[in-house]
Parts: sequence; structure tokens; C-alpha cells
Amino acid sequence: ESLRHVLIPLCVELAIVLPAAAVLPAWMSPGLRSSGDEASRAKRRLGSRLLLVATSLLLAAVPAIVVVRGAVRAVLDVTAGSDDRLSAFLRLGQSTVPELREIAIGALTSLGAALLACGLAQLLMRDWRSRTPVRGGHGFAVALCSVPGLLGPLVLSLVILGLFQLPGFRALSQSLVPLILALVLFVLPRAVILFAVTGVSRRTPAAHSAWLLVHSSDRGQRIAGARLIDELQTGAMFWGTVLVWYWCYWELTPASLLAPPAAMSFCVRLYNFMHYGQSNALSTMLVAALIVPTVTVVVLARLRPLLVRWVLQ
Repeated sequence: ESLRHVLIPLCVELAIVLPAAAVLPAWMSPGLRSSGDEASRAKRRLGSRLLLVATSLLLAAVPAIVVVRGAVRAVLDVTAGSDDRLSAFLRLGQSTVPELREIAIGALTSLGAALLACGLAQLLMRDWRSRTPVRGGHGFAVALCSVPGLLGPLVLSLVILGLFQLPGFRALSQSLVPLILALVLFVLPRAVILFAVTGVSRRTPAAHSAWLLVHSSDRGQRIAGARLIDELQTGAMFWGTVLVWYWCYWELTPASLLAPPAAMSFCVRLYNFMHYGQSNALSTMLVAALIVPTVTVVVLARLRPLLVRWVLQ
């Protein structure tokens, strides 16, 4: 019934999305840079940084102040009426155990979807290891795989919800498969464009030279090659995957429509509580939802160079 209601908006979407998907491979093709482009690169970089700072202050700083202030008040409220502050903090920690479980479920589900989406994006763009643009069948495959995600999370989730109500797929309807499938299809166009812009799918001459050093018989050259590969390829791929994971982690619609009750994501609970207004408890939950994955990403970022060097040496 819901799909019947979105049929007309879906036709309007397809009228815009299909031509856009058709020209997507050509738009992402690397073009020739002129001397004017090289001269204005510094100005564009400065403008991009100023825009990034301004938008961060507007969209993140002010809400962060409100949320952190509410979380601090919640902690003070818990400890204010207790003589034993350690016991008060332990009770606060015990009350957040279910929330931490839902954070872990959402983070791990999003991680699986992000890895699948990035792997599929790399597969679709395997010709980008050279400097030639994607053409022919590869360009058609990029456009075809991008169409579902370009329809938006609501239409995509409703289609997948209807698909897994069919007899052949109904056995998987209460698993995480529908949710992961929806997240992969939704972020796939973003992952393709992200990898096209950053160029991590192309084997540049510098990266090729670094890989030659890795296969050297000299240990010092292998260490230098591993460090260069981490700087030239692995670092950009890691942060690109982190960004795709971030999009999956906070995507509400697929999680609310497709996740089984036993694996409800934390963002769904947050969204439900937000209907009742801002509160100190809600601020505490939101801070936890931000801190736990952020600390994990920071730790992995610190360990990444060591792991790359250990594997490649």
C-alpha cells in the first residue's frame, strides 16, 4: 500500500535520476588540467577551508554546546543526591548498558554495509587504476548500480521491505540482510563519487614505485615502501571508508523500517525520544552515540600505519 502511494513520486524521481545516472561516469572521468586551474588551486583550497570552518561552526558547534551542556547536567543530577559518587557513576554506567549494546549493533551493521559498499565501488571502478575514464560496460554498470541509492532511503527501503515479504525471501525478513542491502545500495553512489574524487582506485606512478619498494630484498626499502603506500593509498581509502560508515551509521530510514526488533539501531531510539523534546538524558545518550564510535575510529587511525607496515614488510 505504501508503494502505491509513492508510485507517482517515484516516476518523477526516475525522470531526473536516470539521465543523471547516464552521465555520471562521464562526469567522474578525469579531465585535463590547464595552467589556470593550477594557478587557482591555492585560492580554491583556501575558500574550501573557510567554507568548511563556517559550516562546521553553524551546523555542529552550536548543537554540540547544547548537547554537551545537557549531558553534564544529567551527570550532575545523578551524583548530586548521593554521598557515594562512585556508586552513583556505577549506577549511571549500568543504566547505559542497553544503549551501548544498541550503539555496538548500529556501528557493526554500518561497518559491514560500508565495507561491502566500498568493495563494490572498487570493483565497479577497477578500470580507474589507469588514467582512462570508465567506458562501455563499466560505465553502464556504475550507472545501473547507482540508480537504487539515488532514489532516496524511503523509496529504497519500501521496495526492499516489499521484496523480502515475497515467498522466496520471507525467511530472511527478520534478519539483518534487508537492512544491510538497503544501506549498501543507498551509499554506493556516494562511495563511487568519493573514490572517483580522491582517486584511490587508480594506481599512480608514485604508488606503483612504492609497491616495487615493498618487494625489495632490502628491509629498509620495504619499510619505506610500506610507509609510502600508507600515505598514498591506504590512508585515503581508510578515511573514505570511515566517511561511508558514518553515512550508514546515522541513516535512520532503513534502520527504522528494516531492522529486526532484536537489532534495533541506536539512532532509531534517539529519533523516537527526540519527539518529546530536548532533555538532559537524551543529551547523554547522544554524547554516548558520538563518543564510542569516534574513539574507535581514532584508535584504528593510530594503529593503521603500524598494521600496514606489519602486513607489507
